[in-house]
Amino acid sequence: MCVTLTAAMIVPAAREAFAAALPRVQAVARFTTRRVPCPDAREELAAEAVALAWRCYVALLRRGKDPAGFVTTIARRAAQAALAGRRVCGAEKVRDALSPLARLRGRVRMDRIGDRVPGRRRCSGEAVAAELVAADPRVKVPDQAAFRVDFPRFRGGLPPAKREALDLLAAGWGTGAAAARLGVSAGRVSQLRRELAEKWEAFHDEPS
Repeated sequence: MCVTLTAAMIVPAAREAFAAALPRVQAVARFTTRRVPCPDAREELAAEAVALAWRCYVALLRRGKDPAGFVTTIARRAAQAALAGRRVCGAEKVRDALSPLARLRGRVRMDRIGDRVPGRRRCSGEAVAAELVAADPRVKVPDQAAFRVDFPRFRGGLPPAKREALDLLAAGWGTGAAAARLGVSAGRVSQLRRELAEKWEAFHDEPS
């Protein structure tokens, strides 16, 4: 007699067994993806590897095999598949410039304006502002010209600490990232953001 295992029969038992093996799966996933430079991408790949391992675990049970004896191998293969672009819901496109797989394979590199890139001199706040204005087609030409004149004067009148904060915020850094770079709390960065905005308004109110 042939017995067919249904999803209703397999999944509850598989969930309990996989939960017991989950620490080992996560450890293997973290180890395999340890060389991914971006922490966020590394965390996402590790999570994707766990999901792929779960799918493989259930598939083996449906085929009548017991995957408990080679959980480490399943986890390692799943992590390697995640690094290669495999996903539970499909696969990454290597020719897509926004795809993490394209960046992992070194085909493209994406940098935020003002990021510190090895081998390249970091842009000053003045240069960052010029790039931001040039990249925004909504800014009218007279406003661009005025900003290119006013911003360097405004930036030059700030103390070094606030000038560095201005550079990061003008380049689009978030509060948490700027706080980590400056070595201050996120609350202090929010305070600096308000202070700089007030100073910028006051700068425009001053007689020329």
